[in-house]
Amino acid sequence: MKTRLLIIIGILGLVVITFTSLFFFEKQNNFEIFTTVELSGQILSIDFDDDFNVLVGTKTGNHKGMLYYMDSNGNIIWQKNTQRIIGFVDITDDGKYVATKGYELTDGGAHIYHDNLIELFDNNGTKLWDFPKRELPMMSNDIDPTSYSVAIDDSANLLIAHEDEVWWFDDSGNNMWNYTLIGKSRSMDISDNGKLVAVSSSDIRDDVDYDWGLDVFTNGGQYLWQKSGGNYSVISDNAVAVSANGNYIAIGLAAVGDEGIVHVFDKSGILIWTDTTDSVVSDVYFSPDEDNLIVSTNNGLLFYDVQGNLLWTKFETFNPRFSTEYVVGTSPVLDYYVLKVMDYTGNILSEFQIESPVRDIKITDDSNMIVVGTKGKSDTGHGILYYFKQ
Repeated sequence: MKTRLLIIIGILGLVVITFTSLFFFEKQNNFEIFTTVELSGQILSIDFDDDFNVLVGTKTGNHKGMLYYMDSNGNIIWQKNTQRIIGFVDITDDGKYVATKGYELTDGGAHIYHDNLIELFDNNGTKLWDFPKRELPMMSNDIDPTSYSVAIDDSANLLIAHEDEVWWFDDSGNNMWNYTLIGKSRSMDISDNGKLVAVSSSDIRDDVDYDWGLDVFTNGGQYLWQKSGGNYSVISDNAVAVSANGNYIAIGLAAVGDEGIVHVFDKSGILIWTDTTDSVVSDVYFSPDEDNLIVSTNNGLLFYDVQGNLLWTKFETFNPRFSTEYVVGTSPVLDYYVLKVMDYTGNILSEFQIESPVRDIKITDDSNMIVVGTKGKSDTGHGILYYFKQ
């Protein structure tokens, strides 16, 4: 197999772009490996803008990360050393604004997350403002890096949640509205049209009773409704989603034992359906047309229609994502991972071998490009960004 390498060495890091074919198990659609790019640090988060430029956040150490803005061909437009691990990235559709969630880890055997910070950049990598405003790093006994959550809409308004507070800021950092939750915030989502906001929360009473909450707002701060439940069910991971036009809201829970629960509400707060899964729910995603829902659990993925009918499952398939045509996910196999490209009926169209643990996947809405970010050989070594194109 012939391989052509273009190696670029700069002050900010080492980048290796490899144009090569990649071993695939079978090929029934038009996806092919386009290029792989070696980046500094473990790749933790990926996002696209409407021009298919790629935003990437990495971890290069306990106190450092890298932020990359790349074009659709794997070329770096700019890169930025950061004084925190970049655990989450979000870019506006027009590519003009970038939001990140960063944090540090204490050194030693038992890591503690601290100095969490939300930052807003323009599309040249210039920092505009950050949250919270403070002079010194803030230590936190909460070992969960999601103690701060952020989402950005197409006008560069930032939705930020921390502990029991939710804030909405404009692009200049002015607080437009805020709300105090009953419990502690966990995760959140904004509809693609930017009009509806959902924030999940958890509440622990007397260190015994566990509860979950779901609060829904308009982007103007109008409080619409709240749902909650007990029975030792709690929100887990990032399991809250608002459909593209805000017509549906889904939340996934960890229930008693190994089970999970999925609830789907309409925009007025009416419970449309609920289902019990055989494992904890870690993520939920609506299809771009709002007709289907993917539920990701510790055992794999489940594919529903919006009425709650379970259409098919794929065990040991994780990190699912939707496009207008495909569902993608990955499966760990021995010392490598497999990227699976499936249609909406669950048929596997293509499978590609990924050489190290997968940390994030994105597929463009038009289904023409898939980008996969990996850990690399160590927690702080060089991660690989895979580009697949039709």
